[in-house]
Amino acid sequence: MYVLQISDLHVSCAEDLETLKDKMKLLGSCLINSIPKGSQILCCILGDFVDKGNNLLYPVVRDLLAELQKELCRITEKDDIAMTVVPGNHDLCAETTGDKKL
Repeated sequence: MYVLQISDLHVSCAEDLETLKDKMKLLGSCLINSIPKGSQILCCILGDFVDKGNNLLYPVVRDLLAELQKELCRITEKDDIAMTVVPGNHDLCAETTGDKKL
C-alpha cells in the first residue's frame, strides 16, 4: 500500500482550480513511474483546503479532489482510490471574523 499525503492547498479563488488541476496532473505523471499499476493507494488530504474559511470555495476543492482521484485511478488502473480528508484551522474559521465554525 502506498500513502500519498497532500496538505495546505489554501485555495483562495475559483481561478486557482485550473492551476491546481495542472499540478495534480503533474503529480500523477511523477507518480506513474513510482507506483506500479494495480497498487493500492490511500490518499490523505490535510487542511487547509481553503484560505480564510471561504465557504464558496469548497465546491472548487471538491472538483479538485475529484480530479486528483480520477488521475490516481488512471495511473494505478484501479476503479477507486481511498481518500481521507482532515480539515485545518483555516477550514474551521469564518472568513470575516475568524470565529470557529464548528
